Amino acid sequence: MSEPTIIAIPFRSEHPLTEQLVHQLQDDGCGTIWLFNNGEPGDWPNCPDDVRVIEARHLQLYEIWNEAIRMVNGLMAGPANVCILNNDLTIKPGFVHNLAETLRNYDFAAVSPALDAAGHVNDAS
Repeated sequence: MSEPTIIAIPFRSEHPLTEQLVHQLQDDGCGTIWLFNNGEPGDWPNCPDDVRVIEARHLQLYEIWNEAIRMVNGLMAGPANVCILNNDLTIKPGFVHNLAETLRNYDFAAVSPALDAAGHVNDAS
């Protein structure tokens, strides 16, 4: 799979959750992570320098999703995967890769992980 995957994560405070997810994603080899700050300007989680933080204080959640897609479309010359995640997820290794692979192998427009009864993310395979 050659399409890049850009991960967009809206957040409003709850920095420990966001930081944990960012570290899980980076440990899993996910390179491009954008955080959309829907809280106070400059109130950012402690994340590595290569994680981009975008101020989105006055945007509704659906507007943040749309903005992430617009930004990806404006930056990429070809197809790209846009992965929009809640900041309170705990993921397993391969999670984003499996979502992207499912998206491309079945020619879907969108995919979403399955959650169990307790709200935990199941394997994306």
